[in-house]
Amino acid sequence: YFGVIASVVGGAITAVLAVLAGFSFLIASALFSGKKWGRTIVIVFSIINLVMEAASMMVGNVFGIAGIILNGIVLYYMWRPHVIAYFTK
Repeated sequence: YFGVIASVVGGAITAVLAVLAGFSFLIASALFSGKKWGRTIVIVFSIINLVMEAASMMVGNVFGIAGIILNGIVLYYMWRPHVIAYFTK
């Protein structure tokens, strides 16, 4: 009985991860080809993650600082003039 449940749960997790991987490849393709919507999605996701990491730190997760720093770097880079120029060509 446990084997059947584990198999179903494992299959569901695999399907979700496959969809997320496909979505990640789609965004990566947009970034490499200079599509403006790819940059917009990265900025939106970084802002969402920044807010979530800040909320996580407010409840005591000190490791959230790494996510805040990483998302800050991503946001800083995405607003650099040469990056904006790449995505508006």
